[in-house]
Amino acid sequence: MGFIISETGAAQSKTLRASKTFGETSVRIETDLPEALSAAVSEILLCRVQLEEYSRLQPRFRTAMEPVEIDYVAPEVVKRMAGAALAAGVGPMAAVAGAIADLAVEAMAQTRARIRVVENGGEIAAESLYPVNVEVRSGDPLLNTRLGWVLSPSRMPIGVGSSSATQGRGITFGEADVATVFALNAATADAAATAVCNVVAGEDIRGSIRKGLKIAEGIRGVVGALIVRRGHVGTLGDLPELVEFRP
Repeated sequence: MGFIISETGAAQSKTLRASKTFGETSVRIETDLPEALSAAVSEILLCRVQLEEYSRLQPRFRTAMEPVEIDYVAPEVVKRMAGAALAAGVGPMAAVAGAIADLAVEAMAQTRARIRVVENGGEIAAESLYPVNVEVRSGDPLLNTRLGWVLSPSRMPIGVGSSSATQGRGITFGEADVATVFALNAATADAAATAVCNVVAGEDIRGSIRKGLKIAEGIRGVVGALIVRRGHVGTLGDLPELVEFRP
C-alpha cells in the first residue's frame, strides 16, 4: 500500500512534476521552481551515496530490526533514520524513504519554492503554501475507490507514511491491510507506520487495530493514524480531510 501525489491547489501551469528512479526506488517531486527540483534530486543522490558508504562501514545499520547506536559523525540522513527508529522501536531502514524525502524537501526550501513535496517509495514529505492532494493506493476492497487525503498548509510541514502486510515490498510482521501514520516529519511517519503494522495481527481483528493505535499514540511526533484490516477501520488523532477523487 502507498500514496501518490495527486495534485496541489496551485495553478497547474505553475506546478512542475517529475518522476525519477534511483536504483530500486521511484521518487515523485512536485514544486513550482526548476531550481527546487534540481535541489531535491541532488539531495536524494547525496543521501543515497552517504547511506551506502555508512552501511558499508556499519553493515548492521542496514540489517538491524531494532534501533541501533550510531557514530556522532554519521551523515545527517543516518541520524534522521536512527532517531526515527529509536522513537518507534524499529530498525533504522524502516525510516529510510521518509528521511530522504524530508531532507529533499528541506533542500528545496533553500530555493524559496512555495510548493515542496516529495514522495519516496510511497512515503511523503510536504511543505506547501497550497493544499496537497495525496491519493491512497491500497489492495483493500474498502479503499478500492480513488480516495485520498487533502493536506492543508496549516498542517505543514507534515510527513505521511504507510505500511501494509498485503501490498508493497516492505518487511512487516503484522497483518494490517493499511497502516497510515501522519507525523511532524516523514522519517517518523515511515518508522511509526512499520511499528504500527507490526503489531496488528492475530484473530481478534478489532483488538489488533486498537493495539496498533496504542502504539501510534506512544510515538513522539505522530499526530494521527489510520488502520484498516479485513474491512475494519480504526483512527487516532485529528486526521486530514479524506475525499474521493474524480477519475
